[in-house]
Amino acid sequence: WNGGEVELFEGTHPVVYSAWGSHGIWAQPGDHVYMEIGETDPFFDVCITLICAELTDETSAGVAWDTWENVYGMDFVAQEGLMGVAWPAWMSDQFTDPGAGDPTVPGMGPIYRWGNHEDCSVLNIPIDITDLVGVCRLEDGPTGPVSKNTWGPNLE
Repeated sequence: WNGGEVELFEGTHPVVYSAWGSHGIWAQPGDHVYMEIGETDPFFDVCITLICAELTDETSAGVAWDTWENVYGMDFVAQEGLMGVAWPAWMSDQFTDPGAGDPTVPGMGPIYRWGNHEDCSVLNIPIDITDLVGVCRLEDGPTGPVSKNTWGPNLE
């Protein structure tokens, strides 16, 4: 990877665009289709299932977050922060723990998962649409870094 497809700030910091309301991160601003649901007849180009739709991440420049200005050291194996920094709650693997403290402060508050709870209802009516369209309206957010192999002592 030579970075050619990603804009660089000051020649060293990649600029990425976070999607509104999802966990998507893209190299360019705009709308990005990440999945199509339903089935379209290839000859007539019409939807032949209950619903056909493109699931799209919307991105824009938004507010810059200079992450290199806010770097904290963590000892993953010991599960503790370095130089007086507390181990953040979001690095826990207790996904149902309500946490403690002010949830607006990084490292405090509930963990659950990184995002929404799964919701397969339609307009808050408890009808599971998964079998009809193949996905839920909201999927559970992903687990945090602590449950990923690449964050362990043996990097993959």
